[in-house]
Amino acid sequence: MVTILSTLANFEITPILVKLYKQIEVFNPYMPYSKEEAKLKIKELVVEYISKIKDRELSLDERNTERFIERILQILNWDIDNFDQVIRRDSFKVEDRTKIPDYVLYINGEKKVVIEAKVFSESLDNPKYIKQALEYGYYSQVRISILTNGKEIRVYDPFILSKSSEGKLLFSVHINQYENLFDQRLWFLSYNEIKDNTILAKFASKGEVKKPVSEEVIDNIIKGRKLLIDSILRLNKIDDFKIAREHAHKIINRFLFIRVAEDRGFFKEFDHGRILEDRVNIFKKRISQKIKPLMNEMKELFMEINEVYNGELFKPHPCEELKIDSESLGKVIYLMYYIKHENGEEDQVDFSKLDADVLGSIYEKFLGTVIYETKSGKLIEKVDNGIRKEMGQYYTPQYIVDFIVQNTINSYLEENRDKLFSIKIIDPACGSGAFLIKAFDSVYNHYLDFNKQ
Repeated sequence: MVTILSTLANFEITPILVKLYKQIEVFNPYMPYSKEEAKLKIKELVVEYISKIKDRELSLDERNTERFIERILQILNWDIDNFDQVIRRDSFKVEDRTKIPDYVLYINGEKKVVIEAKVFSESLDNPKYIKQALEYGYYSQVRISILTNGKEIRVYDPFILSKSSEGKLLFSVHINQYENLFDQRLWFLSYNEIKDNTILAKFASKGEVKKPVSEEVIDNIIKGRKLLIDSILRLNKIDDFKIAREHAHKIINRFLFIRVAEDRGFFKEFDHGRILEDRVNIFKKRISQKIKPLMNEMKELFMEINEVYNGELFKPHPCEELKIDSESLGKVIYLMYYIKHENGEEDQVDFSKLDADVLGSIYEKFLGTVIYETKSGKLIEKVDNGIRKEMGQYYTPQYIVDFIVQNTINSYLEENRDKLFSIKIIDPACGSGAFLIKAFDSVYNHYLDFNKQ
């Protein structure tokens, strides 16, 4: 746009025309379809599928299917070229593609829909694909998860409490029904219908739904902390409740570090898939459980990690010498891996699938929930925002990080392209590093643009 306007200026186009050109740029050129227009477009697309694609499905790869899906999204008034609405997975930057949905649809900065795309020839009955789509929605905290191969669309609500995937299915529609069921099915996936949440009002069950994953995880962490404090007070000569709480906090922090790290593919030095769970299983197979409690296994693990990752968190600490009954410790470790719902349904916690916002929310709630001992000796938890205020520990939401980086680093580099190779960025109170990570991404993307030019 800058280049075009500079060229116009060189030809001395009148200021009125330039002003008009700028006004045109302000308005989004994307023109949404009416419902009837969209229905006609879907009919044309179905005809095109039958005449040009159906007999060639086996030879067409995922990208061809994605192009077809994108045309459906366009017809349903999603602006696929607008990053504020549609984000595609960048397969070149992601090592493990199974952990990122193919599309995420946004409205006003909020995730609304996740889409998992398969090639035309793949069956959507594959349990692995269904599980994948449901997990994307659950961990993204999105109520609408779509699984599609272009010729069939299945819409799930991953938050419905049901042990079967069929119980979470809102509806499915096959390509030979796209036109006939357009009003009753497909149109509910259009931009404005999703914006108004009409799909959930019409199709979602009125029964119980799961809590957001961030709430489930923080509930588990707080339960685990209570179990540890209770065991520490019962089995050790500690009169000061605050010291017991501090020890429990230290152990929980270590467990959280391990869980996040192992789910994100670190700990390759240790030949384990799920380190804490593995130690519990080894312990259960031992005959000498009473002689060597589970806490001894944990102490050995902490020492091993400290040898490799010699930070402050795993340095020798009095918590390692505490007596903690193995049953309670085993329950705490279970809570780090699984979420058990009221109906008995069990979800596996995968920290690698939790967005930075979700992790930040968990971090903030964990800091703000304090466990107290009553006069009767009962342990209760209480949200105490004063603790976070006192410690100055707050998590900045991602949309604020994005806004600040866009209006500082991005703007600076766009106006000062010669500074790309010398820019220095400092965040003296970086906390979880949200700003620095986004800043790095911003500079990295400018490098990519520079190399392309």
